[in-house]
Amino acid sequence: MKLVRMRLENFRQFQGINEIEFAQDRTKNVTLIWGANGAGKTTLLNAFTWVLYGQFTKDFEKPQSLANQSTWKSLPSGNQIRVSVELEFDNAGIIYTATRTSIFHKASDGSSIIDEDARPTLKFIDKTGRSERSHNPDDHLRQILPERLHSFFFFNGERIEHLVQASAYEEIEDAIKTILGLKVVERAIKHLPIATKRYEQELRAHGTDEQRDIARKLQELDSKVEQSQAERSECERKATSWQDEIDEIDKKLRGTEEAREQQKRRDDLMAQEADQLANISKFTDRIHLLIRERGFLAFGLKLFNQTRDQFVDKREKKELPAPVKKDFIEDLLEDGECICGASLTEGTAGHRHIMKWKERAGLAEVEQRWNELHAYADSFISQRLKMATDLADLLDDRQSASNQLRVLREQLSELSAGLQGITRDNIDHLESARVTAQRGKDDEIRQQGRLDNALDELKSKKLQLEAELKRAASVEAKAELAQRRLTVTRDALNVLEQVRTIRTEQTRSDLDAKIKEIYSRISFKPYVPEVSPSFQLDLVHADTDEPVAKSTGENQILSLSFVGALASIARARYEETKGTRSPQTEVRGGIFPIVMDAAFGSLDLNYRREVALGLPDLAEQVVIIVSKSGGEGAYEHLNERVGRSFVIQYTTPKMGTKPEKITVDGAELPYVQLSDDGAEYASIEEVS
Repeated sequence: MKLVRMRLENFRQFQGINEIEFAQDRTKNVTLIWGANGAGKTTLLNAFTWVLYGQFTKDFEKPQSLANQSTWKSLPSGNQIRVSVELEFDNAGIIYTATRTSIFHKASDGSSIIDEDARPTLKFIDKTGRSERSHNPDDHLRQILPERLHSFFFFNGERIEHLVQASAYEEIEDAIKTILGLKVVERAIKHLPIATKRYEQELRAHGTDEQRDIARKLQELDSKVEQSQAERSECERKATSWQDEIDEIDKKLRGTEEAREQQKRRDDLMAQEADQLANISKFTDRIHLLIRERGFLAFGLKLFNQTRDQFVDKREKKELPAPVKKDFIEDLLEDGECICGASLTEGTAGHRHIMKWKERAGLAEVEQRWNELHAYADSFISQRLKMATDLADLLDDRQSASNQLRVLREQLSELSAGLQGITRDNIDHLESARVTAQRGKDDEIRQQGRLDNALDELKSKKLQLEAELKRAASVEAKAELAQRRLTVTRDALNVLEQVRTIRTEQTRSDLDAKIKEIYSRISFKPYVPEVSPSFQLDLVHADTDEPVAKSTGENQILSLSFVGALASIARARYEETKGTRSPQTEVRGGIFPIVMDAAFGSLDLNYRREVALGLPDLAEQVVIIVSKSGGEGAYEHLNERVGRSFVIQYTTPKMGTKPEKITVDGAELPYVQLSDDGAEYASIEEVS
């Protein structure tokens, strides 16, 4: 999706017709739009979301008042005003023109009456030059850029940092699944159980007693799995909510003079706590690996000693090594002559002596195996001793980490008790609320663990019953058909669940690597971002892997890195599936622009420079909406990548306002100006 042109008509501050043509050159892919606070920057961002989805961002006030107020005031009663946004864009070589229109007429009392409410239209010109009109524009637009993705590509830079909050994890996971096309897989996973129940009913109606019993048990297990999964999702939601509350309380405590140092110490202790928890997990994994790979050694000492003793016994009896090889005796008998020249013809004394030796002769293979067994036995005895030492060391290391964890938690408990004793600035109540929230979160996490164990057990029973169902014999044709359908449906469900798990984890890993790459280009601090298995965006110290207490600027850079990584993965996914897609298929990836209001947010000058240098590489096309003060310290680093520049010229009737100009690339343009007719409005002027 590449933006070509936007046309605004009486949309909020923008009076009359205003147009923007976007930069499309890959080397100069930034469209820069300057505007004063209140001039219409947020309105411009919302023009994108309105024309594409009929929606607005959370910070867009009074969304019901879309008509330009200056034009509305001068409108005679009974007349209409048309409000529209038109967006032209290129998607996979097809030129689309999306338009959303609302029409209002002015009643005699001055009130607004809606004649046409946000009606969308979508026209497109295909690669042959033929013009067509979409019969379902909203659905068509959502296929090009799914609605659940738009907040990642059209956003306010000062508010993008919400992605690092616990409440955003589900939103992030949902975006990834959308790009992968896994939403269609999830719909199948949701709908297949309905078919499963129907086939189970058919099997109960026509199957044998055994089949009916299995079908009944499977249905009961399905219900239990569904209930447990719903409970687990609720636990996860509650744990996330508790964590958000904890984060908010911590933020308030850091802002109080009395608790600031204590909270800083708690942050440090919690980082150490996380480190020790990671150590315990690491040592536990190593213990499990050692037991899986070498655990048999602990139970084999008797067998190893018996093998070694038997080998020694055979050597003492001269059975090993064998005095004569059996192959050698057979060769002599076949030749009929001994090496001394004596005849070995059957019936001769020589033949009888050689036959006795044949009985005592050994097979080379047997001798070789005994030698190998003896070597293995000696090696296993030695490895067994080393395994015992390694296991003891790992257990000691884990116990040491557990002891350190216990000490840290005691210190955290003491710190919390101390804060609960400080009445100033409401610190005691804040800390008590934090304790309650932490307890609530811990309870939900423990319940998640119990539900995970229960789900594993239920799924194991399901697999066993599904195997029994495949083996069960049918006596009726209808039962056999229902059995086959049920088996295939359940197999398909299992495969789809595996596909979802594997592809989600693969993309999480790719996303993690890409975020690290982008973050390292923007940030100058020794921190490393991570995407956890639960899709949590974290920041850790490069040397210690300890979590970092993130500043507002670091949160914004981390969130921008995520957006850039998401755009990169979307582009890669689009290239991967190009040529296999049709307009009716689930969208998988895409080339999406990034449109940002307040791009540099509350960043200091150092971060502004790095973000300005990194922004053009986040996506194929970048639109930045910024104020003069917001662009300070960034424009000079961004300038060489700017393909088109515009200024929102704000006209105000407020007396005493000092007119203001802005200089862009040597051109001086009005920025804020006084109205000569009492009207308030904004217009968009391109910097030539």
